[in-house]
Amino acid sequence: MNGTGTVRTPRTRNQQRKGTVTGKTIHSCLLAKPRDALGATSRGGTAKWKLVLFLIGLGTAALALALRPVIRNQLASRAEATLDAAQEALDAGDIAGALELGQSALLKAKKSQRSTAPCLMLLGMVREQQGERGGTADRLVYYAAAAQHLAEATQSGLPPEEEPRLQFHLAKCQHARGQYSESIRLLEQSLTTYPAGRAEAL
Repeated sequence: MNGTGTVRTPRTRNQQRKGTVTGKTIHSCLLAKPRDALGATSRGGTAKWKLVLFLIGLGTAALALALRPVIRNQLASRAEATLDAAQEALDAGDIAGALELGQSALLKAKKSQRSTAPCLMLLGMVREQQGERGGTADRLVYYAAAAQHLAEATQSGLPPEEEPRLQFHLAKCQHARGQYSESIRLLEQSLTTYPAGRAEAL
């Protein structure tokens, strides 16, 4: 009995345990809430970074696709300029320079995914000149290489206006290799539409 006259009954052990368990539970909940909040914040931040990285990758891919035609056009322009320089070197009699420039133009044309026929045709003419200037042992090797380049040019989309010129030079290479029947047929086809070849043949 306390001072107010109320009789206080002693608490049983089960009631004490219930009180203790309840206190521990509340304490655990109070500690768990901040941890859960931190975990949710961390997961939210990770998701945001993933989204940012995805958008950056998507933008980079789109930019690369947009710039691809520009890069190809630049490579094509460089290939044409190199090919023009190779033709000038060939006209000037600089066979070594024409060969180096022609091979460089061929590589650039392949990278730009443009027709390689003009480059192959020029390389064929360079090899033809090497055959004309080479010794007995090397002539057939050069003429064979020239014929191969010229044949590849016909299969690579050569402009129609260049076909008579190519046929004339291919006929010369075949004639030098002893392929007379093939060379005569091509020579007859080219001489009707390639005046420069007609003058050279005479």
